[in-house]
Amino acid sequence: MGKKNVFAALGVAGLILVAAPAAANFHNMRIVQVYAGDVTHPDAQYVVLQMCTNGQNVLGGHEVGFFAADGGAIGTPVAFAGSVANGASQSRVLVATSSAEALFGLTADLRMPASIPPVGGKLCFEPASPVDCFGWGNYSALPDATIGTPFDAGVGITPGDAEQRSLSIAGGSGTLECTTPNDDTDDSANDFGPTTPNPGNNAGSSGFIHPNHVFLHGFESGASAGWSTVVP
Repeated sequence: MGKKNVFAALGVAGLILVAAPAAANFHNMRIVQVYAGDVTHPDAQYVVLQMCTNGQNVLGGHEVGFFAADGGAIGTPVAFAGSVANGASQSRVLVATSSAEALFGLTADLRMPASIPPVGGKLCFEPASPVDCFGWGNYSALPDATIGTPFDAGVGITPGDAEQRSLSIAGGSGTLECTTPNDDTDDSANDFGPTTPNPGNNAGSSGFIHPNHVFLHGFESGASAGWSTVVP
């Protein structure tokens, strides 16, 4: 091989080495929890993303998008202004409404409008070229390979419940795995289940329910379950 060809080959290899890390600096991220509000705080909504390897914090320009039950976009996707500080594996990133920030006493890494229709819909991290999506309820734009079967098809997200990704599908039950084998089967019905809302942000802070808020079941409040604004 001549010198020119050697240099050309080295140049291509160098470009590959430079480009490879950049291609993976946000892809190893999954949606791990979704909250659609409750009867007393319908706009207190959030999405928690979680990194499953180190260095997935280069989020500038990347988006979270929301879709109605028929698959139509709800508003404009919300985009990160820049990277988040903590890029350690298992770090979380909080996308939340201002109402959710107030309810859970937690600062969001990205502010979103209330765009999660409890009865059915879909949301995606990077909607134009999905890294991960979650679908629920009466979402009907099927088949959809990004979500498989919607979570709680025909029912939706119960007010006051958060939908949590199971971390026990592969690997350790407390660790998110998103390289083979992984905790993401691309089937929302299989991957998610209800839990008590417990959002967390990139700074490592966890949300809490204000002591003056109590959970009211439907039979107590005469309506759908949710968090009260005052102790009754």
